[in-house]
Amino acid sequence: MSKLWDFSVSTYDSPSVSEACLSLQNDYGADVNMLFFCCWVSAYVGELDSDLLVKAARFSGQWTYDVVLPIRSARRWLKHTGCHVNEVPSEACIVLRGKIKAVELETEKLQQEVLESLVPCDQLSQHVSEQAAVAGMDALKLYAEYVGIKVSDDVQRKFSLIIDAVVADRALQPSA
Repeated sequence: MSKLWDFSVSTYDSPSVSEACLSLQNDYGADVNMLFFCCWVSAYVGELDSDLLVKAARFSGQWTYDVVLPIRSARRWLKHTGCHVNEVPSEACIVLRGKIKAVELETEKLQQEVLESLVPCDQLSQHVSEQAAVAGMDALKLYAEYVGIKVSDDVQRKFSLIIDAVVADRALQPSA
């Protein structure tokens, strides 16, 4: 399984999406993997129902809290503090930080594999629905409401950047 991961990597690489995602994560507490899950379901299944959202968000929130965040915290500490401590050889520390970053990405990929497994394969369509943008925005707002993120103008703008990238990227891919 890697449809969600491939979708996420492709979308994340779109102009301005990485900045929007990191801002939503750092400034508002959003789980980027859940943002992509919401968009992916909206693009390839249709409307995200609240039962699936709750199931996904519960798993994802726990996984992020117990697995991803401690690893991310260690990587960030090394970047901003740990590799600058005189007793720590800086080159070795930088190598270690790179390895930790790779592990962090592996934990997020596994998280997405579990999220993807929550959606039965027979529900996936081969192309993006014409309503993907509307369904995606609705799903992101539903997620934001569930986790207590106020959808301010800034959040709405960042959601729109992600949705626009999803729709543009999917429009360029041939449907099967």
